[in-house]
Amino acid sequence: MKIEFSARQSFLVTLSITGVMLVLHIATIVAQFGLGVPENKFFVRLFNMEYENNLPSGWSAMLLLYASVLLYYLSKQKFKKAETYKWLWALLSLAFFYLSLDEAFQFHEKLMGPTSQFLELSGIFYYSWIIPAGIAVILMGIVYLKFIFNLPFKTRILFIISCAIYVGSAIGFELLEGPIDQAGNWMNLPYTILVTLEETLEMFGICLFTYAVIDYTENEKY
Repeated sequence: MKIEFSARQSFLVTLSITGVMLVLHIATIVAQFGLGVPENKFFVRLFNMEYENNLPSGWSAMLLLYASVLLYYLSKQKFKKAETYKWLWALLSLAFFYLSLDEAFQFHEKLMGPTSQFLELSGIFYYSWIIPAGIAVILMGIVYLKFIFNLPFKTRILFIISCAIYVGSAIGFELLEGPIDQAGNWMNLPYTILVTLEETLEMFGICLFTYAVIDYTENEKY
């Protein structure tokens, strides 16, 4: 795989765009809670990280797709060299492609109704998609355990940290947001602060992960 830009350049660009998304999101918070702008205003809907089909959600989907594409091209090189973990690299690309689609179309939210009705969940599990997602994460962790420990030290640490940030934010903050939403306080200030931390850390986690993939590719000379 021929890299036309360095891992550092990629990280700075993706992190800068993420920073812009954060600034625009904070502007909507100031507008809502400081200036009394209604949450249904176009400006709020377009830039607030809690809403779907807007600029921040589109950027999150693009970041995940970017990671998927990087992994796809890397996996092609692994197949050419018939390396041991070629299928796991390909599977990782597919996983990020699914996450990109999920970010764009919110598949996980469609799990909430059936899961909640079947298990009668509330409180921290009010967002019931957390349960199947958590199970999937555990299974992936088991499948990829040997894979991770066969990576170079730097790549291994970056993969673990970036994935922990992404998964921890995606699931951890939703555990805290669920009870607030269930109590009828969706989009109040505490909820909005949690969303800000969740979405920003998710984006940062993927920025760091793509850095790790490109850095690995450069060092392995693919």
